[in-house]
Amino acid sequence: MTNNDSFRYHYHEVVREIGDTFIHIFKGLREQFKTEIGIVNEQYPREEFKFLEPALILEFPEAIKMLRENGVEIGDEDDLRY
Repeated sequence: MTNNDSFRYHYHEVVREIGDTFIHIFKGLREQFKTEIGIVNEQYPREEFKFLEPALILEFPEAIKMLRENGVEIGDEDDLRY
């Protein structure tokens, strides 16, 4: 997206742009700080940080369905605060 672009159709355009921004940040950190990440990992072993590309975007009904499938009692219009 360039400076002259705008969000024209749906808020999902904004959500996708935010997701793309985070992916860019995560990749940059992984590439620019590879040595430092390796040093920290030697002292504090952990799995490599993973992220989805493209970023996962859930529609509200999908999120409600996933919560219900995992035992959360939630109404069709309730807040997704879980």
